[in-house]
Amino acid sequence: MVTREFVSYATDYEMYVGRKDWTDLSIADQDRIINCMTSAEGNIEALVMSLDWKRRQEMGFGWLFVACSSMLERGGNIEAADWGDAHRHNLWTLLSDTPVGHRLSEAWYPEEYKDRTPLDPKVLEWLALDSRREDPLADLLHMDWSAAETLLERVLGRVERPPAPTKARDVIEKTWSELSSAERNLMVDAASVGNEDALTALERALPALSGIIRLRVQAILWRRGTWRARWARKLAVPL
Repeated sequence: MVTREFVSYATDYEMYVGRKDWTDLSIADQDRIINCMTSAEGNIEALVMSLDWKRRQEMGFGWLFVACSSMLERGGNIEAADWGDAHRHNLWTLLSDTPVGHRLSEAWYPEEYKDRTPLDPKVLEWLALDSRREDPLADLLHMDWSAAETLLERVLGRVERPPAPTKARDVIEKTWSELSSAERNLMVDAASVGNEDALTALERALPALSGIIRLRVQAILWRRGTWRARWARKLAVPL
């Protein structure tokens, strides 16, 4: 009698399901997941399994970031999906009017926010790729920035932008050369959520902008229509 042995080549993670919804996780664990998913380091699969988080929700969250990153790369907003500062900031700018955008800034700057924006586990699961239905993010790659924002707000929901971090108010009156690296980041964060004083201060600092900060300001140009043409001429950013 011939017996056949079945050999599975599926990984532990592919066989994993998980029991906890996003809302069952602690705030600290949610922050850990977001920072792991938006970083080039860390093992998201090991983290998800250690927290017993539902794999389907991780798949939806992950696909959202992949789809957005692909759209940003195609549009020339990032050179590659490397999760550097420019990548993270452009992703946040694209998502900033959605609950996910709020939750990103809360996880990246936890000391600046008292509350955390809730995310619906059912929406996260719905975003996961499924051969039985159409991908809700399928058209994102072929959209311009404005159309992509509209789609993401329709899929994820729209909320008002988070207020500028409180510490930003302390750095607006300083000159660029007086600011530390952290203060410069706060300045750009404040400008990106519409703080007019921060926008004015950054305009004064334009000659000193370079590197990652210059890339982050470029992202703001796409969001701030009244500033875009004037800043684009000074930064030589194509409209």
